[in-house]
Amino acid sequence: MSIEKDAFDELMDMEVLPPDSLYSPSKAGENYYSKTLQKVRQSPRGHLSDGGCQGDVQKVPQSAQQLLKTREATDWIVDQFIPRGRLILLAGASGAGKSSLLYGLAEAVSTGSDFIGQLTSNKGKVCFIQSDESPENAADKLKVMGVKSEFHLITHWSSFNEDQLTVLQEQEHYDLIVLDSLTTLLGAGRPDGPSMNDAEFGFDLYTLNQWAAEHRVAVVLSAHLRKQSKDSTTNAITLDSVFGAASQGWAASEVWGLWRLDQQQPGQGIQMRLQCVKGRTCADGTAWNVEGSDEDFSFLLTGVANEADVTPKQRRQFAEQVLALMAGSDREWMVEDIQRELGCAERHAYRVLKGLYVEDKITRQTLASTGGRPRYAYAERTFCTSPTHPRSN
Repeated sequence: MSIEKDAFDELMDMEVLPPDSLYSPSKAGENYYSKTLQKVRQSPRGHLSDGGCQGDVQKVPQSAQQLLKTREATDWIVDQFIPRGRLILLAGASGAGKSSLLYGLAEAVSTGSDFIGQLTSNKGKVCFIQSDESPENAADKLKVMGVKSEFHLITHWSSFNEDQLTVLQEQEHYDLIVLDSLTTLLGAGRPDGPSMNDAEFGFDLYTLNQWAAEHRVAVVLSAHLRKQSKDSTTNAITLDSVFGAASQGWAASEVWGLWRLDQQQPGQGIQMRLQCVKGRTCADGTAWNVEGSDEDFSFLLTGVANEADVTPKQRRQFAEQVLALMAGSDREWMVEDIQRELGCAERHAYRVLKGLYVEDKITRQTLASTGGRPRYAYAERTFCTSPTHPRSN
């Protein structure tokens, strides 16, 4: 069996290639499969030649408990939208204003101001790498937007280079890096690379997501939505709506979509939708109504697409109320306790509790099993479970 066929079979076993892929003699003639396999083996996601588990990130396997001991609490650069240490893909429809939204994001984080009116930002250092617009186009847009912050803007990168990005990060220690866009930096900027529709096009995003985690920096990368990708009834999109290889969405930690709604309200700004289509920190299906302005390219979050959901501002208020309830209460709290105190739906109560738990702001204990799925008790971090502090029933 040829080296290329062996490499193809190994890539299929690793689920790197789509399950319906067929062996291509023309690609084999270019040593495509062996080169791809070598790249995967050299990736920080795995060391296949070490004899460990497939996809191990360490040469020596570590236990799940060891991993948990080194885990960092979820740290929001922008509340409920941009977490530190992750790659976030923002896929926007043509003309939806992706670049303007991202300039606004850079401005909000640089100044520590609210983003799109409701999302609190932690002030941090920002770098915006712009390869879609010329310096003149970018300057015109920033002037219209009234940008006054000092975030860094790079416009001379023609392609993505991880080594170059590492040097930049080690020099400047950014909290947020914005890359605009995937099409130019990873597509047009690398004419000899894979096509955007090839599965291997997304391989670098796996590495970039790992890079963001290792450097504890949020990385936002813009992409495009396919035309006619929205559901005609619900006006919603899915992960398959992102233009190009599906591996882009697989690789990113979070994927958000931005597009104009088909039905516009007369006399109002541009009606848009910002939706989480894949999330490890955002909840899949979270969809916000956003209003855009042609006058200054600003965006304002005006509500939620699902009437049963709550706005980011309401969720933040719920979280603050939960912390206030627990502070000094000398007790543990169940989901139903929080639901009753907040007067909210059960799913909102457990989402708020789960969010505070992964942010390491509260503790969680598993209650004795009575059959069925586990039940939990939550408390402030200073609470000590002991015979003198019994759990609530």
